[in-house]
Amino acid sequence: FGLTNDGIEQGVGIYVDDVYYSRVASATFDFLDVAQIEVLRGPQGTLYGKNTTAGAINITTNQPTFDFEGRAEVKLLRELPTTTADVFWYPWNAIITKARVGAMVVTLQDVAPLAMPDPRWSRWFKNARAKWRYREVARLATHVIAISEFSAREAHRHLGIPYDRMTVVLDGGDFGAPPDAAGDAAALERLGVRGKYLLTVGAADRRKNFPMLQRAMRTVRETHPELSLVLAGPRRRGSAQDALQSWEQAVGFVSDDDLWRLYRNAELFVFPSRYEGF
Repeated sequence: FGLTNDGIEQGVGIYVDDVYYSRVASATFDFLDVAQIEVLRGPQGTLYGKNTTAGAINITTNQPTFDFEGRAEVKLLRELPTTTADVFWYPWNAIITKARVGAMVVTLQDVAPLAMPDPRWSRWFKNARAKWRYREVARLATHVIAISEFSAREAHRHLGIPYDRMTVVLDGGDFGAPPDAAGDAAALERLGVRGKYLLTVGAADRRKNFPMLQRAMRTVRETHPELSLVLAGPRRRGSAQDALQSWEQAVGFVSDDDLWRLYRNAELFVFPSRYEGF
């Protein structure tokens, strides 16, 4: 404010919620919930009294409420290097763009690309990119949030991240009530699911181990030919979706309500994955 000494009373008065701060040094603090800032130029003695010969700065904070509130700012990813904040949170395994200042916190779901890299030679670039991204997390992250004790141990084993730089925060369950069972029949008919079935859910990644499930299903059908296998989740070209057996059906990505109904009406849920973070 044009002063050379923080310890003397200044010519510009500083007021926070109508409380006067007589010295600059006493007003050097952070504000997290500011409603407005008024900058008044020229003598303000009539309204604010002494020490406002050059003007006044009037800071008004938001009124407290009984409701939990928050505020966020959304920017394009390319603006991240020029954005300032206390904490930057990366929710999915990687620091895609490095923040210029502030703590960088990464949520680590798993280290599957390191623990089970794709063995196909055509995927060497995918494996190398994943390895580089995970190593950048280990190098740059101020703190890592692991979704399970297992994920924390794996991050320590594969990336050398110290346990004191990690906190385990378990995944939470979905909110909301399940859909009315009265709509189950119509939903299954719309999805083309008929009769008794076993259900598996997940993307067509190699670690999900769907070929093993298909082999097991052939054995199951020798004694239970009425059962079919329903695969819910996104499918890629070249995945099991392109070579389905007569007793298999891929319904693709479904809504939360439809997933509820598939779970509820399945004879059995099968989860053959070889590696997960939870």
